[in-house]
Amino acid sequence: MRVVAKMRRVAVSEERVGGNIEQIVFTSGEIVPTSGIWRSSHEECDTSCELWIGKDSYFPPCPGCYATATFTLLDEVQHISEDTDFQD
Repeated sequence: MRVVAKMRRVAVSEERVGGNIEQIVFTSGEIVPTSGIWRSSHEECDTSCELWIGKDSYFPPCPGCYATATFTLLDEVQHISEDTDFQD
């Protein structure tokens, strides 16, 4: 049986991002504050993986069971479209 998370679209406050972003835990449906490699975690299905997620997109549900998951930043990695060296 597949459980689909009810996604909530949440903008992350500047105060929350103002600290050390690697220590902040985000959840499915929140807006991604910075592009990078994120570790997803969901205790109920033991699915943990590393995903590249782009800035200003939404954190996805758990890739294993589609329920709400948590995410922590492992490494900030910009997409080439975000790199000022490759912009007009």
